[in-house]
Amino acid sequence: MALGIRRSTGLTVIALLTVLLPSQPGFGKERSESKAPLVAEIAFQYAAIDRSPSAMSVLNQALSLTETMQSDCYKATPLMRVANGYTLVGQASKGQQLLTKAFQIGRAQTIANCTLSATSPEESLLNRAGEYAKAGYYDFALAIIRGVDNWFRPIAMIRVVESYQKDQKPEQARQILDEAIAFTQRNPNLRMRRQTLLGIAFELKRTGQSEFLPVVLQQALESIRARPQSPSQADISWDITQKLQVSDLLIGSGQKPQAIALLNQVLPEIQALRSTQFPSEPVHLLSKAATQYAAVGELSQAKAILATAQSKAQALAPSPFRNSAVAQVARGYAEIGQLQTARDLAGQIKTQTDREQVLQAIALRYAKAGKAAEAVKVARSLATAKNLALSEIVRHYLANQQYDQALQIAQRERVQGILPEVALAYAEAGKPQQAQQIVQSIPSLSNNPAHLDWLMPALAQSFAQIGQFEQALQVAQRTDTKEYKSRALTAIATQYLAKDEVANRAKATEILNQALQVALSIK
Repeated sequence: MALGIRRSTGLTVIALLTVLLPSQPGFGKERSESKAPLVAEIAFQYAAIDRSPSAMSVLNQALSLTETMQSDCYKATPLMRVANGYTLVGQASKGQQLLTKAFQIGRAQTIANCTLSATSPEESLLNRAGEYAKAGYYDFALAIIRGVDNWFRPIAMIRVVESYQKDQKPEQARQILDEAIAFTQRNPNLRMRRQTLLGIAFELKRTGQSEFLPVVLQQALESIRARPQSPSQADISWDITQKLQVSDLLIGSGQKPQAIALLNQVLPEIQALRSTQFPSEPVHLLSKAATQYAAVGELSQAKAILATAQSKAQALAPSPFRNSAVAQVARGYAEIGQLQTARDLAGQIKTQTDREQVLQAIALRYAKAGKAAEAVKVARSLATAKNLALSEIVRHYLANQQYDQALQIAQRERVQGILPEVALAYAEAGKPQQAQQIVQSIPSLSNNPAHLDWLMPALAQSFAQIGQFEQALQVAQRTDTKEYKSRALTAIATQYLAKDEVANRAKATEILNQALQVALSIK
């Protein structure tokens, strides 16, 4: 089995599943249901160190806790962790038996419409496949993507493709990609089939695998063109929307000539579209096409299309549809840099919500152009969406790794609720000192002094990654919520394991013992 081929870094990545999976506000309330997933992850880490009796003991304990969880809704993923742990210690038959059971539970609970933080149990299982692949546990990853029959499966497969590519295994990568496409093409639902192909393409783009985009986009286009006979106007509108998604992906992957050719094909289809049940739909589609023309350098064409869209929007009867349509055109002007025109149109919009959405788009455009002062000035002018607009500006700078600029705006403008996100971004960027300073600057809530504990595993992980283990341990020890304290300790332990030295493995075991004690003490 090709297990743990990148052991020195793999254990760190696997631990991030523990650190990141449920680390959001609202999970801080301790409950017995959180004990089993914690112990299951710790057991896996013990198994990754060696096959000692202590590892087997913790696995048995984790299995017992998992099997006695009150709700099957949360059971599949920790049971899978335990199953893989048994496989690591040489109990392959038992591991396979438990893995099959985990998949069966995931299927049953997904059918029962159980949800885990907006994902189904099967999606949660599939999310682990990419993370196992990054850790070098390809057999575990492949078992998941071939054993869980869910619409999300092809997207999870692309994350395995990404790891194969990074490991310079192009043949395996292409094999999994072909499996993902074949699985998608078997879906009898045409619309779902198209959308999943586009989902594969978006995931390829997100993970930087542009070399695979042409074959997927071609299949997506062929699927879109295979429309039923006598399609309704709603069907045609949906086809156009999906073609615009393809052209956007072509632009993003640098295939501008192909994008222009597709846009030139789509534009007459939009212009010929008759009113659907949503009278503003042609306006929205024209606005999307216009911004894409601008993105490929066809600014004059973009302006002409937006002028047509504006005329159509203003010709609509007074209604919420009309306000929304005019706002869409105005946002289009903002996106292509025609800010004064966008402002003028915003002034014509009667509803405050639609008007302020345009101003938010203008503010974000200023931020993207590097004009932070102008962006903030526009955001300040908003009556109801000021904090939302400022938050978008801060997130833009975080996404572009301009952390100090984001922090400056967040603090100076006193943007509500954004500082934890800024702190997390610093931690993930390997800047734990700055992250800790931000956390310490956030006022404590009198009714919930541990409201920031969800950040502590990521902060401890960040300190440990740069070798500052004492600071990492201090973060963990100061964490009040037991769930997050255990996660933080587990993250630190795996950083010791990443060094793969005897002394560090002993230290990792010691810290895992602490993590286990904390997890087991949860009531």
